[in-house]
Amino acid sequence: MKMEDSKTRILKAAIEEFSEKGYSSASTNSIHKKAGVSKGAVFANYNSKAELFYRAFEHCTDLTISEYRKHDFGKIHDLFERLIAITLWKLDFFSKNPGIYRVIQLAISESPPEIKEQVNDDLKKFLEISGDLFFSELDASRFSEEYTEEEARFFFKIALAGLQSHYLRQGVTLEDFQENKEMGLKFLKTVLKGMEK
Repeated sequence: MKMEDSKTRILKAAIEEFSEKGYSSASTNSIHKKAGVSKGAVFANYNSKAELFYRAFEHCTDLTISEYRKHDFGKIHDLFERLIAITLWKLDFFSKNPGIYRVIQLAISESPPEIKEQVNDDLKKFLEISGDLFFSELDASRFSEEYTEEEARFFFKIALAGLQSHYLRQGVTLEDFQENKEMGLKFLKTVLKGMEK
């Protein structure tokens, strides 16, 4: 079995520490102990706590996108069936990887000033990648002339993100969501119908 290198161990320890304590309260002392390396090794690989947080966030988004791309959701042509499949996948993935979800959420709410712009750029790309597949075959002709295609996508993305965040914040399991998915589906249909002709 291949041993993890020190950089990988530091990154995993950082994700655990940041996800448990948030950026401000996270300690590089705890990170180096969890990783089983010296404190000097942490700063030999990462110049600062902020850079370590950024690399942890980058690792989390890369892993999420990599796993997401393993599923061909584009084969599901019905808009709401695709929505359910993607939402169930995200809930399953993040419930199994709560540290990843927490670090991404922290990047949105608690990024230190020196990396905030870089994090915002990466978050924009992350959201674009995760949203592109869902909206790849969206029929814009169904929407009222009051809404541009960009606005329709934007409003629907907000509704989708809000729904997922609501369930994840409450610690809803995949099984819970499957039992209650009709309510979530009704909410999203309401948003969509509000924009239709």
